[in-house]
Amino acid sequence: MFGRGSGMNVGGPDVGGTMPESSFFGFRFQKCPAAADNYVRCDAAGDYFLDQMMRWLQEGVAGATAFRADAALVVTWYNTASAISGRADIDGGQLATYQVVWLTDQAGRLSYVILNYDKLGFDAADIRMNSRSGRCQALFNGGNHTGFVLVDPTQNYKNTPKVLAQRSGVPHMVRGRYMFRVDDVVRPGGCSNKTGGTYPIMIYPNIVNMLGEMTVDVNAICLDRTQTYILMIEQRQTASCIVLNAAMARCNIPKIYDWGTKTVFFQPQSQGANDERAFVGYIYFVPPTLDPMRLDVGNIYDWYKNPLPNIVMPISWYPRNFTNPDLNFFDQNMHISDDAVYGVQLGLYVIGYKESKDDQVNKHFL
Repeated sequence: MFGRGSGMNVGGPDVGGTMPESSFFGFRFQKCPAAADNYVRCDAAGDYFLDQMMRWLQEGVAGATAFRADAALVVTWYNTASAISGRADIDGGQLATYQVVWLTDQAGRLSYVILNYDKLGFDAADIRMNSRSGRCQALFNGGNHTGFVLVDPTQNYKNTPKVLAQRSGVPHMVRGRYMFRVDDVVRPGGCSNKTGGTYPIMIYPNIVNMLGEMTVDVNAICLDRTQTYILMIEQRQTASCIVLNAAMARCNIPKIYDWGTKTVFFQPQSQGANDERAFVGYIYFVPPTLDPMRLDVGNIYDWYKNPLPNIVMPISWYPRNFTNPDLNFFDQNMHISDDAVYGVQLGLYVIGYKESKDDQVNKHFL
Protein backbone atom coordinates (compact mmCIF):
# COMPACT_ATOMS: atom_id res chain seq x y z
CA MET A 1 0.00 0.00 0.00
CA PHE A 2 1.18 3.50 -0.64
CA GLY A 3 -0.28 6.81 0.36
CA ARG A 4 0.45 10.19 -1.17
CA GLY A 5 -2.08 12.39 0.55
CA SER A 6 -5.86 12.53 0.87
CA GLY A 7 -6.30 13.50 -2.76
CA MET A 8 -5.61 9.97 -3.96
CA ASN A 9 -8.15 7.19 -3.93
CA VAL A 10 -5.57 4.42 -3.89
CA GLY A 11 -5.97 3.57 -0.26
CA GLY A 12 -3.47 2.81 2.42
CA PRO A 13 -3.18 2.73 6.18
CA ASP A 14 -3.21 6.54 6.22
CA VAL A 15 -6.99 6.58 5.88
CA GLY A 16 -8.44 9.97 6.64
CA GLY A 17 -5.10 11.28 7.80
CA THR A 18 -5.26 9.23 10.99
CA MET A 19 -1.93 7.53 10.32
CA PRO A 20 1.38 8.75 8.91
CA GLU A 21 2.01 8.33 5.21
CA SER A 22 3.14 4.83 4.36
CA SER A 23 6.40 4.27 2.52
CA PHE A 24 5.39 1.68 -0.03
CA PHE A 25 8.51 2.16 -2.10
CA GLY A 26 10.69 2.05 0.99
CA PHE A 27 11.12 -0.59 3.68
CA ARG A 28 8.16 -0.36 6.02
CA PHE A 29 8.21 -3.91 7.39
CA GLN A 30 10.30 -4.81 10.41
CA LYS A 31 11.62 -8.06 11.76
CA CYS A 32 9.01 -9.88 13.81
CA PRO A 33 9.66 -10.10 17.56
CA ALA A 34 11.14 -13.44 18.69
CA ALA A 35 11.57 -14.55 15.08
CA ALA A 36 14.97 -15.92 14.10
CA ASP A 37 14.30 -15.92 10.37
CA ASN A 38 15.17 -12.60 8.77
CA TYR A 39 12.77 -13.34 5.94
CA VAL A 40 9.79 -13.16 8.30
CA ARG A 41 8.65 -9.54 8.50
CA CYS A 42 5.84 -7.88 10.42
CA ASP A 43 3.88 -4.69 9.94
CA ALA A 44 2.95 -3.03 13.22
CA ALA A 45 0.02 -1.24 11.58
CA GLY A 46 -1.49 -4.45 10.18
CA ASP A 47 -4.36 -4.74 12.67
CA TYR A 48 -5.20 -1.08 12.28
CA PHE A 49 -5.21 -1.47 8.52
CA LEU A 50 -7.67 -4.38 8.72
CA ASP A 51 -9.95 -2.33 10.97
CA GLN A 52 -9.93 0.54 8.51
CA MET A 53 -10.69 -1.76 5.59
CA MET A 54 -13.64 -3.22 7.50
CA ARG A 55 -14.96 0.29 8.12
CA TRP A 56 -14.74 0.98 4.40
CA LEU A 57 -16.73 -2.18 3.72
CA GLN A 58 -19.34 -1.35 6.34
CA GLU A 59 -19.92 2.01 4.70
CA GLY A 60 -20.27 0.51 1.23
CA VAL A 61 -21.52 -3.10 1.30
CA ALA A 62 -24.75 -4.34 2.86
CA GLY A 63 -23.98 -7.10 5.35
CA ALA A 64 -20.31 -6.27 5.76
CA THR A 65 -20.98 -5.42 9.42
CA ALA A 66 -21.00 -9.17 10.10
CA PHE A 67 -17.62 -9.72 8.44
CA ARG A 68 -14.34 -9.96 10.33
CA ALA A 69 -11.18 -9.56 8.24
CA ASP A 70 -8.26 -11.66 9.46
CA ALA A 71 -5.95 -11.37 6.46
CA ALA A 72 -5.42 -9.06 3.51
CA LEU A 73 -3.53 -9.06 0.25
CA VAL A 74 -2.80 -5.72 -1.43
CA VAL A 75 -1.45 -5.40 -4.97
CA THR A 76 -0.78 -2.03 -6.60
CA TRP A 77 0.00 -1.32 -10.25
CA TYR A 78 1.73 2.05 -10.42
CA ASN A 79 2.10 3.98 -13.69
CA THR A 80 1.55 0.96 -15.91
CA ALA A 81 1.35 1.21 -19.68
CA SER A 82 0.13 -1.02 -22.45
CA ALA A 83 2.47 -3.76 -23.64
CA ILE A 84 2.51 -2.20 -27.12
CA SER A 85 2.77 1.42 -26.04
CA GLY A 86 5.71 3.57 -27.05
CA ARG A 87 7.57 6.48 -25.49
CA ALA A 88 5.11 8.91 -27.05
CA ASP A 89 2.22 7.19 -25.27
CA ILE A 90 4.03 7.33 -21.92
CA ASP A 91 5.04 10.96 -22.38
CA GLY A 92 1.44 11.74 -23.30
CA GLY A 93 0.24 10.57 -19.89
CA GLN A 94 -1.30 7.31 -21.09
CA LEU A 95 -0.49 5.53 -17.84
CA ALA A 96 -2.65 3.76 -15.29
CA THR A 97 -2.46 3.40 -11.51
CA TYR A 98 -4.86 1.02 -9.79
CA GLN A 99 -5.00 -1.31 -6.83
CA VAL A 100 -6.80 -4.39 -5.51
CA VAL A 101 -7.36 -5.14 -1.81
CA TRP A 102 -8.44 -8.71 -1.00
CA LEU A 103 -9.77 -9.36 2.51
CA THR A 104 -10.74 -12.74 3.93
CA ASP A 105 -11.85 -14.25 7.23
CA GLN A 106 -9.91 -16.80 9.24
CA ALA A 107 -11.62 -19.78 7.63
CA GLY A 108 -11.07 -18.40 4.15
CA ARG A 109 -14.71 -19.00 3.20
CA LEU A 110 -15.81 -15.40 2.74
CA SER A 111 -13.86 -12.64 1.06
CA TYR A 112 -14.35 -9.04 0.04
CA VAL A 113 -12.53 -7.22 -2.74
CA ILE A 114 -11.91 -3.47 -2.98
CA LEU A 115 -10.74 -2.10 -6.32
CA ASN A 116 -9.21 1.39 -6.40
CA TYR A 117 -8.63 3.21 -9.68
CA ASP A 118 -6.51 6.31 -9.26
CA LYS A 119 -5.97 7.08 -12.92
CA LEU A 120 -6.63 5.33 -16.21
CA GLY A 121 -4.78 7.07 -19.00
CA PHE A 122 -5.71 4.91 -21.96
CA ASP A 123 -8.48 2.87 -23.55
CA ALA A 124 -8.06 0.16 -26.11
CA ALA A 125 -9.04 2.66 -28.78
CA ASP A 126 -6.08 4.82 -27.77
CA ILE A 127 -3.59 2.09 -28.71
CA ARG A 128 -2.90 1.76 -32.44
CA MET A 129 -6.50 2.53 -33.34
CA ASN A 130 -7.76 -0.49 -31.37
CA SER A 131 -6.62 -2.81 -34.16
CA ARG A 132 -4.48 -5.27 -32.18
CA SER A 133 -5.47 -5.06 -28.55
CA GLY A 134 -9.25 -5.33 -28.71
CA ARG A 135 -11.61 -3.69 -26.28
CA CYS A 136 -10.29 -3.00 -22.77
CA GLN A 137 -12.27 -4.65 -20.00
CA ALA A 138 -12.06 -4.52 -16.21
CA LEU A 139 -13.27 -7.85 -14.85
CA PHE A 140 -12.24 -10.62 -12.49
CA ASN A 141 -13.12 -14.19 -11.62
CA GLY A 142 -14.14 -15.18 -8.12
CA GLY A 143 -13.45 -18.88 -8.65
CA ASN A 144 -15.66 -21.97 -8.74
CA HIS A 145 -15.91 -21.64 -12.53
CA THR A 146 -18.51 -18.90 -12.19
CA GLY A 147 -17.10 -16.84 -15.04
CA PHE A 148 -15.98 -13.26 -15.21
CA VAL A 149 -17.75 -10.29 -13.62
CA LEU A 150 -17.58 -6.77 -14.99
CA VAL A 151 -16.45 -4.17 -12.48
CA ASP A 152 -18.95 -1.67 -13.88
CA PRO A 153 -21.80 -2.80 -16.18
CA THR A 154 -22.97 0.69 -17.15
CA GLN A 155 -23.12 1.97 -20.70
CA ASN A 156 -20.60 4.73 -20.01
CA TYR A 157 -18.03 2.12 -19.02
CA LYS A 158 -18.69 0.12 -22.17
CA ASN A 159 -18.10 3.23 -24.26
CA THR A 160 -14.89 4.20 -22.49
CA PRO A 161 -13.41 2.06 -19.67
CA LYS A 162 -11.46 5.10 -18.45
CA VAL A 163 -14.67 6.20 -16.72
CA LEU A 164 -13.84 3.72 -13.92
CA ALA A 165 -11.43 6.24 -12.43
CA GLN A 166 -14.02 9.02 -12.62
CA ARG A 167 -17.05 7.24 -11.16
CA SER A 168 -17.42 5.11 -8.05
CA GLY A 169 -19.44 2.34 -6.47
CA VAL A 170 -19.23 4.30 -3.21
CA PRO A 171 -19.55 7.94 -4.35
CA HIS A 172 -19.90 9.22 -0.77
CA MET A 173 -16.37 7.98 -0.03
CA VAL A 174 -14.11 8.59 -3.01
CA ARG A 175 -14.03 8.30 -6.79
CA GLY A 176 -12.75 5.19 -8.53
CA ARG A 177 -13.59 2.69 -5.78
CA TYR A 178 -15.61 -0.50 -6.26
CA MET A 179 -16.44 -3.23 -3.74
CA PHE A 180 -17.46 -6.87 -4.12
CA ARG A 181 -18.41 -9.77 -1.90
CA VAL A 182 -16.80 -13.03 -3.04
CA ASP A 183 -17.83 -16.45 -1.75
CA ASP A 184 -19.09 -19.02 -4.26
CA VAL A 185 -20.01 -16.21 -6.66
CA VAL A 186 -19.04 -12.56 -7.08
CA ARG A 187 -21.68 -10.13 -5.82
CA PRO A 188 -21.27 -6.41 -6.49
CA GLY A 189 -21.52 -4.13 -3.46
CA GLY A 190 -21.89 -0.39 -3.38
CA CYS A 191 -24.21 1.21 -5.91
CA SER A 192 -24.59 1.44 -9.66
CA ASN A 193 -26.03 3.93 -12.14
CA LYS A 194 -26.98 1.23 -14.60
CA THR A 195 -29.85 2.41 -16.79
CA GLY A 196 -30.58 -0.65 -18.90
CA GLY A 197 -31.12 -4.33 -18.26
CA THR A 198 -31.13 -5.69 -14.72
CA TYR A 199 -28.71 -5.35 -11.83
CA PRO A 200 -28.50 -7.74 -8.82
CA ILE A 201 -29.01 -5.90 -5.55
CA MET A 202 -27.30 -6.85 -2.31
CA ILE A 203 -29.69 -7.39 0.63
CA TYR A 204 -28.75 -8.13 4.23
CA PRO A 205 -30.20 -9.97 5.96
CA ASN A 206 -31.89 -11.84 3.12
CA ILE A 207 -33.71 -14.21 5.50
CA VAL A 208 -36.49 -12.17 7.10
CA ASN A 209 -39.20 -12.79 9.69
CA MET A 210 -42.60 -12.90 8.01
CA LEU A 211 -44.02 -10.85 10.89
CA GLY A 212 -41.90 -7.90 9.82
CA GLU A 213 -40.82 -5.32 12.38
CA MET A 214 -37.21 -5.47 11.19
CA THR A 215 -34.93 -3.73 8.72
CA VAL A 216 -32.70 -4.82 5.86
CA ASP A 217 -29.78 -2.98 4.25
CA VAL A 218 -29.80 -2.68 0.47
CA ASN A 219 -27.17 -1.92 -2.20
CA ALA A 220 -28.75 -0.96 -5.51
CA ILE A 221 -28.98 2.33 -7.37
CA CYS A 222 -26.78 5.25 -6.30
CA LEU A 223 -28.97 7.23 -3.93
CA ASP A 224 -29.98 10.86 -3.64
CA ARG A 225 -30.99 12.07 -0.17
CA THR A 226 -33.55 14.44 -1.68
CA GLN A 227 -35.56 11.50 -3.04
CA THR A 228 -37.50 8.74 -1.32
CA TYR A 229 -37.09 5.08 -2.19
CA ILE A 230 -39.13 1.94 -1.72
CA LEU A 231 -38.50 -1.79 -1.83
CA MET A 232 -41.37 -3.40 -3.72
CA ILE A 233 -42.09 -6.98 -2.64
CA GLU A 234 -43.36 -8.60 -5.81
CA GLN A 235 -46.72 -6.99 -6.64
CA ARG A 236 -48.07 -7.06 -3.11
CA GLN A 237 -46.51 -4.69 -0.61
CA THR A 238 -43.79 -2.09 -0.34
CA ALA A 239 -41.19 -1.37 2.30
CA SER A 240 -40.29 2.24 3.04
CA CYS A 241 -36.58 3.02 2.97
CA ILE A 242 -34.25 5.65 4.38
CA VAL A 243 -30.96 6.66 2.79
CA LEU A 244 -27.93 5.79 4.94
CA ASN A 245 -25.43 7.06 2.39
CA ALA A 246 -25.12 7.29 -1.38
CA ALA A 247 -24.52 3.54 -1.68
CA MET A 248 -26.81 2.04 0.95
CA ALA A 249 -30.44 2.25 2.07
CA ARG A 250 -32.21 0.71 5.06
CA CYS A 251 -35.74 -0.59 4.48
CA ASN A 252 -38.45 -1.42 7.04
CA ILE A 253 -39.99 -4.77 6.15
CA PRO A 254 -43.78 -5.07 6.61
CA LYS A 255 -45.70 -8.21 7.58
CA ILE A 256 -45.72 -10.79 4.80
CA TYR A 257 -47.92 -13.72 5.76
CA ASP A 258 -46.23 -16.18 3.46
CA TRP A 259 -43.33 -18.60 3.69
CA GLY A 260 -40.88 -18.65 0.81
CA THR A 261 -38.67 -16.63 -1.51
CA LYS A 262 -40.06 -13.35 -2.85
CA THR A 263 -38.69 -11.21 -5.65
CA VAL A 264 -38.10 -7.61 -4.63
CA PHE A 265 -37.42 -4.48 -6.67
CA PHE A 266 -35.65 -1.39 -5.38
CA GLN A 267 -36.75 1.86 -6.99
CA PRO A 268 -37.33 5.57 -6.36
CA GLN A 269 -40.80 6.51 -5.20
CA SER A 270 -41.59 8.86 -8.05
CA GLN A 271 -43.86 9.00 -11.04
CA GLY A 272 -43.47 5.89 -13.14
CA ALA A 273 -41.52 4.08 -10.43
CA ASN A 274 -43.74 1.02 -10.68
CA ASP A 275 -42.48 0.48 -14.21
CA GLU A 276 -38.84 0.32 -13.10
CA ARG A 277 -37.51 -3.22 -12.65
CA ALA A 278 -33.79 -2.70 -13.18
CA PHE A 279 -32.62 -3.50 -9.63
CA VAL A 280 -33.78 -6.98 -8.62
CA GLY A 281 -33.16 -9.10 -5.54
CA TYR A 282 -34.62 -11.88 -3.42
CA ILE A 283 -35.72 -12.20 0.22
CA TYR A 284 -36.61 -15.46 1.95
CA PHE A 285 -39.49 -14.94 4.38
CA VAL A 286 -39.64 -17.47 7.23
CA PRO A 287 -41.74 -18.08 10.37
CA PRO A 288 -40.48 -16.45 13.58
CA THR A 289 -38.98 -19.71 14.84
CA LEU A 290 -36.66 -19.89 11.80
CA ASP A 291 -35.61 -16.25 11.86
CA PRO A 292 -31.78 -16.16 12.27
CA MET A 293 -32.05 -12.65 13.75
CA ARG A 294 -34.66 -13.61 16.34
CA LEU A 295 -34.32 -13.06 20.07
CA ASP A 296 -32.22 -15.86 21.53
CA VAL A 297 -33.32 -17.03 24.99
CA GLY A 298 -31.06 -20.09 25.10
CA ASN A 299 -32.61 -23.45 25.94
CA ILE A 300 -36.34 -22.70 25.84
CA TYR A 301 -37.16 -25.65 28.13
CA ASP A 302 -35.09 -24.19 30.97
CA TRP A 303 -37.57 -21.33 31.21
CA TYR A 304 -40.37 -23.74 32.15
CA LYS A 305 -38.52 -25.44 34.98
CA ASN A 306 -39.37 -24.64 38.59
CA PRO A 307 -37.10 -23.80 40.24
CA LEU A 308 -34.97 -22.31 37.47
CA PRO A 309 -31.75 -24.26 36.91
CA ASN A 310 -29.68 -21.06 36.86
CA ILE A 311 -29.98 -17.74 38.64
CA VAL A 312 -28.93 -15.91 35.47
CA MET A 313 -30.87 -16.64 32.28
CA PRO A 314 -29.08 -14.91 29.38
CA ILE A 315 -30.99 -13.27 26.55
CA SER A 316 -29.16 -12.16 23.42
CA TRP A 317 -30.21 -10.37 20.28
CA TYR A 318 -28.83 -8.84 17.10
CA PRO A 319 -28.13 -5.22 18.18
CA ARG A 320 -28.56 -3.59 14.77
CA ASN A 321 -32.21 -4.62 14.68
CA PHE A 322 -32.96 -1.93 17.23
CA THR A 323 -33.77 1.59 16.13
CA ASN A 324 -32.63 4.84 17.69
CA PRO A 325 -35.03 7.75 17.11
CA ASP A 326 -32.28 10.23 18.01
CA LEU A 327 -30.24 9.33 14.93
CA ASN A 328 -30.39 11.67 11.97
CA PHE A 329 -29.58 9.68 8.86
CA PHE A 330 -29.57 12.87 6.80
CA ASP A 331 -26.52 14.08 8.72
CA GLN A 332 -23.57 13.86 6.35
CA ASN A 333 -21.21 13.29 9.30
CA MET A 334 -23.03 10.16 10.52
CA HIS A 335 -21.25 6.88 9.78
CA ILE A 336 -23.03 3.57 10.22
CA SER A 337 -19.71 1.94 11.15
CA ASP A 338 -19.30 4.21 14.18
CA ASP A 339 -19.60 2.08 17.32
CA ALA A 340 -20.91 5.08 19.27
CA VAL A 341 -24.12 4.90 17.23
CA TYR A 342 -24.89 1.52 18.80
CA GLY A 343 -23.44 2.19 22.25
CA VAL A 344 -26.73 3.26 23.81
CA GLN A 345 -28.63 2.00 26.83
CA LEU A 346 -31.59 -0.23 26.09
CA GLY A 347 -34.71 -0.81 28.13
CA LEU A 348 -35.84 -4.45 28.19
CA TYR A 349 -39.41 -5.10 29.27
CA VAL A 350 -40.57 -8.67 29.91
CA ILE A 351 -44.32 -9.09 29.56
CA GLY A 352 -45.95 -12.29 30.78
CA TYR A 353 -49.01 -13.81 32.38
CA LYS A 354 -50.10 -16.70 34.60
CA GLU A 355 -52.27 -19.36 33.04
CA SER A 356 -53.97 -20.49 36.25
CA LYS A 357 -55.35 -18.73 39.29
CA ASP A 358 -54.14 -21.59 41.44
CA ASP A 359 -50.95 -20.45 43.16
CA GLN A 360 -49.80 -24.05 43.27
CA VAL A 361 -49.76 -24.22 39.47
CA ASN A 362 -46.73 -22.22 38.40
CA LYS A 363 -47.23 -21.74 34.68
CA HIS A 364 -45.90 -18.45 33.45
CA PHE A 365 -45.60 -17.41 29.85
CA LEU A 366 -43.61 -14.66 28.16
